Amino acid sequence: MFHLIFQLCLTPIVSDSSFYLLGDWGLNGLEQTAVRNAMVHKANSMAKSPSTTAVLSLGDNFYPTGVTSTSDPLWESAWSSIYTFPFSDVNWYAILGNHDYGNVNSPEAELSFDAPQHNWIMPDYNYVEYFCGGQRSFRTSPCSSDLVAIVFIDAPRLAPYESSSAIETILNMCDGDEVCVEGMASDTYSKIEDLLEGVDRTEGVDWLFVSGHYGLFSIGKHGTHDSDNNNRAVDVLPQRLLPLLQKFNVDAYFFGHDHLMQHLQTDDICFIGSGSGAKLDKINFPDLKGKRFGAEAPGFVYLTVHPDTKLATTEWWGFDVEDDSCVDDDNDKCVPVGNEKLLYSFTLRSKRNGGSEYTQVHDYYPKNKIGAFKITFGVIALVLLVPCCLCVRAVKNSYVAKWDKQYRKQQFQKLAEMNDAEFEIGNL
Repeated sequence: MFHLIFQLCLTPIVSDSSFYLLGDWGLNGLEQTAVRNAMVHKANSMAKSPSTTAVLSLGDNFYPTGVTSTSDPLWESAWSSIYTFPFSDVNWYAILGNHDYGNVNSPEAELSFDAPQHNWIMPDYNYVEYFCGGQRSFRTSPCSSDLVAIVFIDAPRLAPYESSSAIETILNMCDGDEVCVEGMASDTYSKIEDLLEGVDRTEGVDWLFVSGHYGLFSIGKHGTHDSDNNNRAVDVLPQRLLPLLQKFNVDAYFFGHDHLMQHLQTDDICFIGSGSGAKLDKINFPDLKGKRFGAEAPGFVYLTVHPDTKLATTEWWGFDVEDDSCVDDDNDKCVPVGNEKLLYSFTLRSKRNGGSEYTQVHDYYPKNKIGAFKITFGVIALVLLVPCCLCVRAVKNSYVAKWDKQYRKQQFQKLAEMNDAEFEIGNL
């Protein structure tokens, strides 16, 4: 008994690890500021809980064509001056998106940048990080178990023809040699495979996530397949990346690119989309196979890993944006109004501890509720309408029969009176 109590006292309490998933944010505009404010509200609401572990930047960090150098004004105007406290005090783990390949200097500038707070983390095009108890871990004591491993990948190099701006820069890097471009994609694949293989799930790594800018599937416009060349990300990544995710039992894949919020599930892998950090798209494929949730809403995803229960809670926070609040011709800029809301959440169990099991799913998105309400209302109306119609018809028939009887009686009385009058005249 005392031995058990002694062991419990010596066992360290491991804190939660929590992450903001934020994609496509570097616009330096009102939309970005609104989402930042929502993130601050969320952070303030968690003030009594362990602090945020990190922000996972899902690419398209700087619009429209990345940064030109490590001293580009966008570092301040689109990042450090926007994401002030508390987000200036946590690490940002970044990957490149297609807009970050907007000029030949941008990729290396983002890799080389050293923020004053030393919180911009991007050591390579593809890399892995470990987290334990709400802190960055270097696989040393006391963080020897309950680890979260995240592999960060360069999706534009893996699917170079997804974006015209990205492929132009990558071709320039290769001096126009398309063989070099394919070689770069192959090297990226090998690097990702090596990183995943290096994550030993038997050594206390409970969670394995992968973060990439492009989605393997999407309900947005980038979910469109290329029937001619099969060069789009949704053509290439399911062939190149999906087998790796399956082989190494990846729990979830984080992505942006489409400026939407989405949760997809296919092949026992969870796909978490958070690409509306500053811009907004329309949903193109609402009935996509594997879709669990989708929203045309600016916002972010908040992911919390609980080491005590081996569960991860994922929340989509955003704004319910009306169509008339989209202000530009491309319909991809929406200034959010009102307060942010919890739109959707689910709880996931890691594969190392029983597989991808959804223990709770909550859909708060108003448009989804409206759709469900319409269906429910339609069924109820149909059920009630049929007997009501029959009842009205019966009342009508009864009234018509009664009116017809009275009318016939009145006509008969008039006819009788006319016959009596004719009889009296004949007797004069």
